[in-house]
Amino acid sequence: MALVPPGEPKASRDANAPTGAGDANASGFDMSASDVGQKLTRLLLDKPEVPITLPKDMEKPAESAPLPAEGTMLVDRLCRLGSERDSYWLVLTFEPEPGRPAGQSTGGDEIERRVLPCELMEQMETLAARTPSTRFRMSGETTVFEGHAYVLPTKVTVLPHEALSAPAPAQPSPAETTNAASTPLGGPRPGKAPAAAGKPGELTSDDLLQALLSENAGRPIQTVPVLPDSPKPASVAPTGPGVLSAARGEMVADRLVRIVPDPQGRWWIAAFEADNTLQEPPMRLLPCAMLAKAKSLAGEARPGRMRIFRVSGKVTRYEGNRYLLLRKVIVELNLGQF
Repeated sequence: MALVPPGEPKASRDANAPTGAGDANASGFDMSASDVGQKLTRLLLDKPEVPITLPKDMEKPAESAPLPAEGTMLVDRLCRLGSERDSYWLVLTFEPEPGRPAGQSTGGDEIERRVLPCELMEQMETLAARTPSTRFRMSGETTVFEGHAYVLPTKVTVLPHEALSAPAPAQPSPAETTNAASTPLGGPRPGKAPAAAGKPGELTSDDLLQALLSENAGRPIQTVPVLPDSPKPASVAPTGPGVLSAARGEMVADRLVRIVPDPQGRWWIAAFEADNTLQEPPMRLLPCAMLAKAKSLAGEARPGRMRIFRVSGKVTRYEGNRYLLLRKVIVELNLGQF
């Protein structure tokens, strides 16, 4: 063992000290038991995600259609009224338009829309409850709120129920019945040589033209003659499409309100400011992008204080309640005046 002078530093003495095989192994794997356990835990738990390979014959999940833009107008769309599952909303389901390809997109028109409460919705609900197969032609304004599309109907036409079934065949006249009995469809007509024989059951162009010309064009509408001195006949309810009537719209202009949730948590309501007598009850706010903006601004108020808004909008009525579709929302600034 080498002797180290007493004045020499300890590091020099350790460097001059001989090292064995065990010391060499300790310097190469300098980890405690806890460090080893943590490293093994990370290796076992922090595994890379294994990619999932789908079968070749498996269909890819259908991508959800994007929501329409706020304010998009629907014009004369064919639809039915139904109830949304696990919700209290009524929804409109759109049907393919005649003459439009089945897979053709119309920019979000096929998305089911929740119907905003109004007078027209109340009438549509009554008709759909009486006859679930009732179809409508609806025009309205689209709103968007919290990932859902809504529509406020502005014009609704009820389609006749006869249009849902196949049209009845026209009754042929006696003369046509006699001609049809004497001359079968596809056979030779009097005064004309028989056509050349073709495939079994195949009609010639002349036969098709004759069949089209012999079709009954339909019975004309019978009119009731009115003489000058005779009383007018009683009016008869029309059997064709009927247009639902809506009450004249009301407006709210530049009113100060507080926007708060109702006690049930289903609606946001506008409580009118400086109305201590409760002569003007709060109004439910219809879902729209303007309501989302007002809701966000109301949540940014300081604790213990509520923001006051100056709002304008359109008023609708449904089952005795009044609703407000916001058109303008401005935060009323508090300038500290008395």
